[in-house]
Amino acid sequence: MVVFAIAMLLLAALFIMSRYSRSAVREEAMRKAEQTLDATVQKVDNILLSAEQAAGNIYIDMLGHLGEPERMSVYTKKLVETNPYVKGCAIAFEPYYYKDRGQYFMSYSHHTGTGGLRAAATPIVEDHTFGQKPYTEQIWYTTPIEERKPSWINPLKELDTEEEPIVTFSLPIYSAEGRPVGVLAVDLSLALITEIVQAAKPSPNSYATLIDDGGSYIVHPDTSKLYHTTVQEYIRQGVHFSVQEAVEAMLAGRTGYRQILMNGVHSYVFYKPFVRSAVPGRAEDELGWSAGIVYPEDDIFDDYRDLLHVVLTIAVAAVLGTGFVETIIALAVSCIPGPARMIRASMLNVRGLEYIEASQSINCSKWRIIVSHMIPNSISPLIVSSTMGIGSVIIAGASLSFIGLGVQPPLPEWGAMLSGGRAWIQQYPHIVIFPGLAIMITVLALNMLGDGLRDALDPKLKN
Repeated sequence: MVVFAIAMLLLAALFIMSRYSRSAVREEAMRKAEQTLDATVQKVDNILLSAEQAAGNIYIDMLGHLGEPERMSVYTKKLVETNPYVKGCAIAFEPYYYKDRGQYFMSYSHHTGTGGLRAAATPIVEDHTFGQKPYTEQIWYTTPIEERKPSWINPLKELDTEEEPIVTFSLPIYSAEGRPVGVLAVDLSLALITEIVQAAKPSPNSYATLIDDGGSYIVHPDTSKLYHTTVQEYIRQGVHFSVQEAVEAMLAGRTGYRQILMNGVHSYVFYKPFVRSAVPGRAEDELGWSAGIVYPEDDIFDDYRDLLHVVLTIAVAAVLGTGFVETIIALAVSCIPGPARMIRASMLNVRGLEYIEASQSINCSKWRIIVSHMIPNSISPLIVSSTMGIGSVIIAGASLSFIGLGVQPPLPEWGAMLSGGRAWIQQYPHIVIFPGLAIMITVLALNMLGDGLRDALDPKLKN
């Protein structure tokens, strides 16, 4: 009776400790994510501001030399050379502005390479065209002329091109009479901005994202999505409703955070509108962009869960005592939460996909949907995780035996062998080498088996 009472008090203390510590870990992670989000917005804004100021400096000097067309290539090349964030620069004038130069006049200097920071070290070349149609029909030229103000624009929006994704700052050029006669455009590489922003992510699997008012990605770890994929297209592929709600909140320009389920992984997404710093002479128009940080829950609570798993295993083993059966019970009790959480997340993710809705629309029974669709597409992560988890259980069991809480002699156990051989390690090192090698090889083999099962069972990898 006394032992049972002590065990209950211990478990109650563990429960209270876990609740308070989890809350503290979560609050600390939220503060870190919010700080990273603020830093992301500031970092991107600094890059935009550097391009705006560089364009402004060139513009002021250029106004006194509008009658010298040969100087335009000097200006564009200088701007690309002096600003590491600039991918290219173009100066284009209205048709027949320089009558001796034909209908169109455009000077366009740009780096030849692609792919972020590496592109900044590539040679600069000069062209006189951009895209497949005249620049006077392209949005980066027409928008500032029509609106008569500087604008940040997606220049590839109406072009059928495989050009590297860029965002362009377009500044109208005015004649002495105050009439817009051309455009100074500065291109920033989205891959470069993404590379700079992702370097400051708060955890290994977290990432930053930035979307414009139309839902196109400006910053994303998968650079193939930059300005080629929208969040609306991603939603139409079938996502959990929590992801859709988070996207809608970002597009609406809200500030906050949500817990989402994406690709079977529980995460927190923190978001806020992209607000530019107030600088004298800078246009005050808002861009309509929204920044977000996706922070996987496992990154937040992994260390906490590992510690709780160890403490719970030791506590249960201490209450039950040493022995083979007692060790199995202690390990089983502490291992239940992980797989349960994984299979629940996987089932919730599958439940919101389109083929489940299609099955419901043709009046399939719930049991048939569960057995034929949900379980086959949800169980593979659990099989892989369980296979890999066996290695962790072997290490945990050996650890319990090593500290005297698990299987003890005369029953053979690798952890107990390591513990018993410590006193003879200098004279007879093989006493600890072979049990250690056995643990290492077994765990490695199980992890490799888990990788093979994942490759064989994951439908995405099969396709």
